[in-house]
Amino acid sequence: MRRTFSASGGTAIATCEGATVRLLSWAPAQGYGVKSADPGPDDEHAEVKFEGTAGRVELRVRCTDGRPTGSWRRDD
Repeated sequence: MRRTFSASGGTAIATCEGATVRLLSWAPAQGYGVKSADPGPDDEHAEVKFEGTAGRVELRVRCTDGRPTGSWRRDD
């Protein structure tokens, strides 16, 4: 299953195969760049960090019951 995650820093598309998560793609929003990415595949989580003049935004995705679930963290 695929899922798209969007926030002020950018957008990412993630997929799960069982408990294994993988980021398929990610793109920063205008005014942001990609600081780092750990796209997986991984049994724990995948993440991407965006950084821009408005601060840093991190997306961490994991698989819950075979579905991508994400959480955003923002550092101004």
